[in-house]
Amino acid sequence: MNDIEKIITDEKYNLELKEQVNFDEPKKYLKAVSSFANGYDIGYIIFGIEDGTKKIVGVKDIKKSYEEVSNRIKTRIDPNIIPIVDIVNVEGKKLIVVKVIPGQHTPYYYVNKGTRTAYIRKGDQDCETSSTELNELILRGRNQGWDELVTDNLYKDFTFEKLKKYFKDIKDYKIGKEELESFGLLSGEKLTNAALLYSDQNPVVGSFISCTRWNGLDKLSAKDDIEFYGSILDQIDNAMEFIKKHMSNGWVKEGGKLARRTIPEYDLDAMREALINAEAHRSYLMRGTNVEI
Repeated sequence: MNDIEKIITDEKYNLELKEQVNFDEPKKYLKAVSSFANGYDIGYIIFGIEDGTKKIVGVKDIKKSYEEVSNRIKTRIDPNIIPIVDIVNVEGKKLIVVKVIPGQHTPYYYVNKGTRTAYIRKGDQDCETSSTELNELILRGRNQGWDELVTDNLYKDFTFEKLKKYFKDIKDYKIGKEELESFGLLSGEKLTNAALLYSDQNPVVGSFISCTRWNGLDKLSAKDDIEFYGSILDQIDNAMEFIKKHMSNGWVKEGGKLARRTIPEYDLDAMREALINAEAHRSYLMRGTNVEI
């Protein structure tokens, strides 16, 4: 493990600095181990450095401290992880560097006196997971997304006219029950969550796009305000029409000819891509995360 100075000073790293190993309160660093294991980026916990000043002071009783950290991680994190724990010399002082690689079997819990708590990193803080965040970690640990979950909703109770029209217009491709199953939207007679989002009825709670055209920057009164429901394909199309309706356009002459070319205030392709990304990456497990324009 090289270039410790760079890890300490570069803000791109997930980093926790501890002056010494606290033998009485291991929770203070084990929360970070849980957070990093539940995260997406490699995290470092470095002992022997003052947190505020980043002054290198070195670890006291290095052998005992090293064994303490290694054993605590082994016995207090569930499921087990295998971090890289090294002793390094910097400026003539010995540090303990713990490198935690994100795990595949989330959630990773900190276990203490019969309690199990999973943590995630928010900024530079290790925070207990909410029920929604814990569910997302559980699904991730199963290598399964919310959209793949099979529901109790039956194929016969829903229609997919918007989805069929999309494939007809864009791909000139007809889809039916067999195609929905091949897309992973259908399991037997039951629909997945993704299928519900694409259905014309779309019963997923909180799945809508809210659009507002304000009269000014203070947002005290609205010129136009509407919410779009139904298939997420319809939602995106309707939201794009709302954007077109309320944005300004400019024009330029084409080479001195009488014809002119319209220049929209916003790049429509970019706006549509942003909308699609917002629908695809929002959390449908959490209330109040609908897309807003």
